[in-house]
Amino acid sequence: SGHGLFELEARYRKDGSPSGQVGYVFPAAGGDHYVVQSTGWQGGGLDIPGAHATIAGTCDVVRIDARGHATTVGTGIRFRLDVTDNGRSDTFALSVYTPEGMLFHRVGTPREPVAPGGGQVVVHR
Repeated sequence: SGHGLFELEARYRKDGSPSGQVGYVFPAAGGDHYVVQSTGWQGGGLDIPGAHATIAGTCDVVRIDARGHATTVGTGIRFRLDVTDNGRSDTFALSVYTPEGMLFHRVGTPREPVAPGGGQVVVHR
């Protein structure tokens, strides 16, 4: 269908440090899929101003071919996710960068986010 599957759970711990995870699965050519899974907060963090949240850190990317075989594309890759809780018109934007800083995959942009195809974004501090 060309659509990805996005999951997010992030919060501040009592000590003020960020906690949680981000996951995104999207289709590639030939029936393959890429899986992006957050692995840490190094060089990133969590910022929640109002109904908007920005989550950034490191992730691993795995390619799963049409036969179900998984190949690691990269580890310690950087990502940034922006989500906004707009009631019934929530939005998100995800950017994933190679270790060299090149854009690997993008869905929307922080200035022009996209609406999820289902589900709901809930942001609260």
